[in-house]
Amino acid sequence: MPEPRVTASTIEGLLRIEPSPIADDRGFFVRTLDGPSLRAAGLDPARFIQHNQSRSRRGTLRGLHARRELTEGKLVRCARGAVFEVVVDIRPWSSSFLRIETFRLDDEAHLQLFVPPGCVHGFQVLTDWADVCYQHDAVYDPALEIALAWDDPELGIEWPIRPPVLSDRDQVAPPLAAIRPDLQAWYGAQGQPDRRPLQVPPSAGKVGAGCDLPGVVGPRQGGSRARTRDRSRGLYRHRPGGSPAASGPHRRRTGHRLLPGLRSGRPTATDPEPWA
Repeated sequence: MPEPRVTASTIEGLLRIEPSPIADDRGFFVRTLDGPSLRAAGLDPARFIQHNQSRSRRGTLRGLHARRELTEGKLVRCARGAVFEVVVDIRPWSSSFLRIETFRLDDEAHLQLFVPPGCVHGFQVLTDWADVCYQHDAVYDPALEIALAWDDPELGIEWPIRPPVLSDRDQVAPPLAAIRPDLQAWYGAQGQPDRRPLQVPPSAGKVGAGCDLPGVVGPRQGGSRARTRDRSRGLYRHRPGGSPAASGPHRRRTGHRLLPGLRSGRPTATDPEPWA
């Protein structure tokens, strides 16, 4: 079986991991974790110490979520169905600060992402049901969890399904303007040496145009600054300043549907991370 292809993103430290699934009339076989490929890209597979899985129905939007310190990276994939995945860099020292990238994760291409610490991420379910799997390199700590408004007017993310199905927490998540003053305290002006973007050895691949990391093939260039899509690889790119989902200081909350039975309030240390 061919080794997964690991490529850089336009966001510092965000990696795409593209496996080579084998399909026939019985179904498919895919390798979802390949130690040598991860090590070549600067990721020790032993660092991932918690594995979680969520199941969500169509239209559910989980996000945008992160930690208030540089202590958690995660591998994300969709094991069932398809989701629209969003990653935003909120590290003030990063060369890709406030850059947005969106992807389609599904159970056909089996694309995975490594989301580095200091980036918020979220997804919306495109199919009747979707299972999203996460491998975390830090133990879950609800005291460090933060949320950013899914419909932040400054980011202007074009979510595919309106209205979304939201948790109580995500309905009232603050806008970027409210948390911006805290970003330097959370992530530092210069970043943390042991959590800066990955240094990938030259043996990992060829350097491509626009590549943020040495030794990794870079993403395809060109296209609209507001929104472009690389159809062969399921990649969308957004830039801040696109059409906002809502305007003004108050976002409309009408029309949102809550998933029946969803608990409200903050999780406890023993909860199974309901905000992933």
